[in-house]
Amino acid sequence: MDSSSSTVQNEELYLANSKFESYDELLKSVRDFYYAKGYGVSIRDSSKDKYVTLQCDRGGSYRDRICIGDKRKKNTGSCLINCPFQIVGKKGNDGIWVLKTKNLTHNHEPSTDISGHPSFRRLSPTDVQSVKNMTLFGIPPRQILSSLRQANPNLPAVSRTIYNLKAKIRKENLGNRSMVSALFEEFEKEGFIYDILHNSIGHITHLFIAHPLSIKLAKSFSNIFIMDCTYKTNKYNMPLLDIIGVSCFNTSFYSGFVFLEREDEDSYIWALSVFKKTLENREPSVIMSDRELALMNAINMVFPNTINILCIWHIEKNVLANCKKHFAHTEEFNLFMSSWNNEKFVSAWTEKYLHFGNRSSSRAEGAHAKLKQYLQVSTGGFQDVTEKICLAIKHEFNEIKVKLASTMTPCTGHFMATMGLPCAHKIKHLEGMTLSLDLIHPQWRIDTLRLNSEDGLHNDGAKEFGELLSELSSRYQMWPQSKKEFVKSMITKLLAESDTLFEPMICRPKGRPPKSKKKRGINSTARHPSRFRVCGIITNTKSFKFYSCLSNEQ
Repeated sequence: MDSSSSTVQNEELYLANSKFESYDELLKSVRDFYYAKGYGVSIRDSSKDKYVTLQCDRGGSYRDRICIGDKRKKNTGSCLINCPFQIVGKKGNDGIWVLKTKNLTHNHEPSTDISGHPSFRRLSPTDVQSVKNMTLFGIPPRQILSSLRQANPNLPAVSRTIYNLKAKIRKENLGNRSMVSALFEEFEKEGFIYDILHNSIGHITHLFIAHPLSIKLAKSFSNIFIMDCTYKTNKYNMPLLDIIGVSCFNTSFYSGFVFLEREDEDSYIWALSVFKKTLENREPSVIMSDRELALMNAINMVFPNTINILCIWHIEKNVLANCKKHFAHTEEFNLFMSSWNNEKFVSAWTEKYLHFGNRSSSRAEGAHAKLKQYLQVSTGGFQDVTEKICLAIKHEFNEIKVKLASTMTPCTGHFMATMGLPCAHKIKHLEGMTLSLDLIHPQWRIDTLRLNSEDGLHNDGAKEFGELLSELSSRYQMWPQSKKEFVKSMITKLLAESDTLFEPMICRPKGRPPKSKKKRGINSTARHPSRFRVCGIITNTKSFKFYSCLSNEQ
């Protein structure tokens, strides 16, 4: 009897004697049995609680479903070679699953390494659930795979397994709905405020979204907002306008997001009008932005009573970039920049308004960076981006909530004991009463501070020395001649000593001497000049533009 006949008999014996309590148990047993023989098994077709047809994972033939006209969209390989192997599992009336033979032959040799079979890299139901949970928390696929391998070092899955499973989960979540329909249903379910604009053929051109937690924070802290666009956040290449608020703890939070088709005045007017409605038509005291003329005009129209402050950092850097070419010598330009910074031209305007210390758009840049850490890629759709935005918003809300709760705890007296200043609890306790200056430690009180020159240490020392000379002169007359001669000799010796001092002697330091005197810069304390300082210009990029109040360019 040859080996192939023996193998078929063993398979028939296994199939004849196999009975399973459940569908999952049947699949696991069959796959384990044939994996040990070097073959992969996949599902050909099935009907819930009735039957399942299993085939070799190399059965069937490749069908090209991705075509444009007569040309292939991309080259796709296939391991399908019409292997005829098939077995059938059926569920009996008693609920027991049994296997029946259909075709036990293969048209290829068994694999020496089964890890090359996609069916071998399937995840267990427990692992699938773990992937779903970690995907919901925004964990990237590579970290998901690392986490699964920590629990199971022999896990056969690869990165593509995780990506395919995530795509399958996304498809299951959509069901028969379109992405847009599913997105709007999710907005309604979670209590988002959202609005859209679309073109004549139904494509979304503008999308405003505000998470309910963002709305709560924006209404509570509506005095100042920072607005700026960021890029490379979605597969549609639409700019994303971030609206950033400032909490009572001087931390930033996301107030709203707007996907824009274009960065023009009409788009900004629409976006700010929707945002104004979320604030119940309140107008902020200050809105910080860079010199985006379209946004500035929109702010003036939608929030006419709001002060629009330009980012001082952008202005200073644009002065540096645009004015240097007008100076013949570097020394003259350096003097100009020194005068510019000392005069504080911009501060003379901005310090008139209540901006809570916000004079630059750095908060927006930090918010952009944090958001992109959640996004991970710039190829996500509206639904993917919205899910990551929700994670970022919930994180910030919880941070503010915890800080707020911590301030409500009983006073420990630690702040007053260590800082010498009344804490918020003490001030609240004395509400309506006069605060005594005794609550302020003298360290912080300028009303008791004296730094006059006549009270200095130098004058104190001179006065003390004069008193010693006066006492010496009065006693000198009563001393014997020998003592007088001794005192005069000591004073003469002190006056004869030279007052000239010299620098310390230069000694060779310990260790091996330098090999060559040609090396320079080893002892310099100056940092290497940046590209900006060498060139004297700032390169405008697509994602971050610098503007100046004095520039005529838009």
